Amino acid sequence: MLWLGFFCKTSVHLALGNPFVEPIGEFLGTADEWDSVLLVSSIGSMGCSLTKFFLNKAYKHNAPENLLLAPAATLEYSTWYLKYRNATLILSTLLVSALGVFNLKYGITVSGVVAATILPWPLNAFTGWLLYIGFAILISHISYLEFAFFKTTARSFSLSVYEGLVSSVSIISRGLFLFHVIPVVIVNLVNRDKLLMSWRMTSWFIAQFIVAFLVGSAGVTLIRNYLFDDGSSIFDFYQFEDKDILLFELSDLSQSLPMQKQTKTKAHTVDSEPLCQRQPQTQQQTASRLP
Repeated sequence: MLWLGFFCKTSVHLALGNPFVEPIGEFLGTADEWDSVLLVSSIGSMGCSLTKFFLNKAYKHNAPENLLLAPAATLEYSTWYLKYRNATLILSTLLVSALGVFNLKYGITVSGVVAATILPWPLNAFTGWLLYIGFAILISHISYLEFAFFKTTARSFSLSVYEGLVSSVSIISRGLFLFHVIPVVIVNLVNRDKLLMSWRMTSWFIAQFIVAFLVGSAGVTLIRNYLFDDGSSIFDFYQFEDKDILLFELSDLSQSLPMQKQTKTKAHTVDSEPLCQRQPQTQQQTASRLP
């Protein structure tokens, strides 16, 4: 995520000269500010790399050839799944759907944007954790139980794909789908023989992955276009509770257009001045225009 969502995307923007259509707040793109951003991201990247290095040393069985599924020596604490299998799958689907829609509607956790709705502590963090990794962990455990008891992952695979699709669109992040579902695809393909997967079933799994990725990517693109590409801003979609984040005029948060063209909207006018060259307002200027 650090590479695809930050380094790769930033490099493409800078190399091609594409504007950052999402609000970037007080960031002006100076050398010192880029140094600060890269310092923070480098520390995070080194932390991930060092953790992976020491884990590989401590657990040498993490090699790809050891991805093969194996039922647990005992499943005595999971026998409840035999009785409540369908209820568990249905409830998991409903929880993913409900939180995905709720988060998208109220902007609790949106990729690259501050929270539009502040819930009582720690519900914002918990919502983000569920969408970013919590639901994926839950469904991974369900997949394990499906294999251990029924020697199949057909249902849990579809649930994994659905969860990745909903979370990706809810957070407005195309990459999140890949991060959630690609590991599941790899594990299933590596274990084709153990799962008794025919070529027909394998093709069905791959088709689900491709269709869901295309639908999710299109959904995220449509939402981002609705938020930013028509001359509007994130503030036209969400009602932010924290007014202190409005350090720019709303018109300054919109996408800049090339060739000195102007696009008038019902709320404001957008000109072609690059966003990174605009000067932020002071807190006093901001406060003077807030209700």
